[in-house]
Amino acid sequence: MRNCRELENVVKLLKICRDKPSLFNKLFLKRPPYWSRQLDLCRSVVKHRITVAYTGNMVGKDYWVACIVVWWLLTRPESLCIITGPSQLLLGSVTFKEIKRCLDGAVIPFGGKFSSGMRTSPAVIEIASGWHGLGFSTTSVERASGQHAKHLLAVVEEASGVDDFVFDAIDSLGYERLVCIGNPIRAEGKFVDLIRQADRDRADQVPPRLAVNAIRIPSTESPHAHLEKSPCGLADKTWIDSTRRKHGERSLYVGAHIDARIPDVSAAHLIDPAWLDHHRAAQRPGVPRNHYINTTRRISCDLSEGVGRDSTCIMVLDDWGLLEVVLSNGAGLPEAAAGTDL
Repeated sequence: MRNCRELENVVKLLKICRDKPSLFNKLFLKRPPYWSRQLDLCRSVVKHRITVAYTGNMVGKDYWVACIVVWWLLTRPESLCIITGPSQLLLGSVTFKEIKRCLDGAVIPFGGKFSSGMRTSPAVIEIASGWHGLGFSTTSVERASGQHAKHLLAVVEEASGVDDFVFDAIDSLGYERLVCIGNPIRAEGKFVDLIRQADRDRADQVPPRLAVNAIRIPSTESPHAHLEKSPCGLADKTWIDSTRRKHGERSLYVGAHIDARIPDVSAAHLIDPAWLDHHRAAQRPGVPRNHYINTTRRISCDLSEGVGRDSTCIMVLDDWGLLEVVLSNGAGLPEAAAGTDL
């Protein structure tokens, strides 16, 4: 009888936690409480169909994703989670390892089966038959086709670098909730499109059950950003200051990995195509536009670190010689890409 009553109490508490992931974390997982921005993410997942989190490093992304996956599975019988990331190794060694840690430390032995091996594809956590979580790399996510459930949570990790076809495959699952999370490393793509869509949805007062909600979490908002050393691996003052010093205050790396800013140009583009077009269209004074020399223009760049020890040099030249030289001992990659800012 006692076991039956205890089971009834557990079921009752799980129902109470259905829309309260932070309470679930406290009662069942006994893990450290979420910090304020993680709580914002929790509220967004409960309320909005799509949650997009564009963040800096070391803000507790993996910790939060693991807890939210376990919360979803255990508060919704026969539910399904599809998690995708850039590599199977990342899913196995980080995401699913953290999920296993959640369940191993839970106050109640929920059981379940885990796939063995960090590279197993798909990575699997099975609560019961037809009640599980699956992890696919972005190169194999189309294998998730045909996976459906009444309560389906889809999670896209490192979402900024994910190709559009992956999002198409996720859309075909008919998810109830979608979480896209990662550093904003690209200036374009579906991840950025969703962030822009969130602004439009908010302006148009789209109901949450249909809306995208975007949350920006820079590393500087970490609860330990003022500490020299974080006691639990969150972004701290030492890491933030040393990263800014290493890469440069205005670098693309700092913009994406600390400040969580969407870049104006992608890291893959060193020199803005508009700048290339400008010099390609220009002509030498006194030389007819159709002269062959106007088709030989090119740009070369010797990139420094942008920290004052040496200079970034950009040269524009054609077959007749040098047209323009730009030098700066304070220019890193983003400044070189901007060109005119030098």
